[in-house]
Amino acid sequence: QGLYDMAHTLKQEKRALEATLIFRHLLQANSTGTSNNISNEQKSLLAELAFHCGYMSVEIGLPEKAIPYLQKSYHMTDILLHKQEYIAMLSNTTDPRTLETINRELKLCNDNTPKEYLSLIKRRLAYILIEYRQLEEAKAVLNELLKDPKSEKFAKSELDGGVYISDRTC
Repeated sequence: QGLYDMAHTLKQEKRALEATLIFRHLLQANSTGTSNNISNEQKSLLAELAFHCGYMSVEIGLPEKAIPYLQKSYHMTDILLHKQEYIAMLSNTTDPRTLETINRELKLCNDNTPKEYLSLIKRRLAYILIEYRQLEEAKAVLNELLKDPKSEKFAKSELDGGVYISDRTC
């Protein structure tokens, strides 16, 4: 617990490199000898540590190093922040897994899914469809987002020739 607290303190003090090293050490130490039959508590700890390793990798300017950690966290937990960060990292790096991951998340969404999370996933979907030059599909998603108060401004700006769409139609 002492190292974990120290890593969090360093993170809060914006000492990202040191925090990253400690989180990575803790993840490695807690992963040693684990098998598929780990307790929920151990799984939760590993997911949390992996998330912090990924998050801090971004903070120190190594997004490519963040993806494996965030992916591990994504698959080990249902914490929406972990899922959100993984999807954001995939889409920011236009990773080929982005569209598949977003579509999987959308299929898992239900009436209990927080609207903010669903909005974010749909905005990421629109963004990645634009990146892949699937503009008709992107416009359909953006038109759907017009009905969402949290995403209406983004959708309007994109449909009115926003940065993403106008850059891709030239």
